[in-house]
Amino acid sequence: MNLSELEFFLKVYHGDLAFNYTTVQDITYDSDSIYEVSVTNTNSFEYKDIVFTLSEASVNNLFNGEDISTVKILETGGTLNNVEYLFEEGGVLKPGDTAIVYLKKYIGPIPEAQGAYVISGVYQGKFDMDKSTKKLTPAATEQEELSEVQWLSDLNLE
Repeated sequence: MNLSELEFFLKVYHGDLAFNYTTVQDITYDSDSIYEVSVTNTNSFEYKDIVFTLSEASVNNLFNGEDISTVKILETGGTLNNVEYLFEEGGVLKPGDTAIVYLKKYIGPIPEAQGAYVISGVYQGKFDMDKSTKKLTPAATEQEELSEVQWLSDLNLE
């Protein structure tokens, strides 16, 4: 069987955000750590009927927080059994991705995620980075100032 014969399905989770960040200052103040990361490995799994992805990433740049070389990041969504699960249409990090991430330490019941971090504001604190141009693409597309971010200088990180 080749890849063109495989069927993939899409399921989108909808939910309310606990906090809706609108400015870089707000998300910076509320985050434990801010890193530029390169994702090396991901593992999607189901916990209480919700799909999560735990990514392992190398820390390329430390902007704020604990000085570590690798970080584990838990996100809602991922690909499991040929189904891609998205939270509010936002995809999860994948191996090879580079991103600026605003993180909070994970506190919760998921055994696989102990010691991990979550993205501040579920997806609002994630900015995918083009490796060649360094241009950023915000995951938050309707969060005022956050949706206008294109460069590190827009995040006041340079």
